[in-house]
Amino acid sequence: MLPLGFVWGLVAYSVGGWGYVLVRGWDINFREWISPLHPYQWPASGDPPTIPVGRIWPHSGAAQTGEPVAFGADNPGAVA
Repeated sequence: MLPLGFVWGLVAYSVGGWGYVLVRGWDINFREWISPLHPYQWPASGDPPTIPVGRIWPHSGAAQTGEPVAFGADNPGAVA
């Protein structure tokens, strides 16, 4: 039972951490976030690149149609 608790804890930590990445709007997919062999390398400039306006998920192939989903000062269509 204890090993199962460790596995669930690791899964919860990974998914929760990636949720934070999505809320911040960073362009990091789940595989890059949790990979132990090729961990995500932060750029030297500070924060990672943000998800482009019009896309819902990081690294999605084509831009989604509809209203922009990113919020912030760099998004003129965002509702304050």
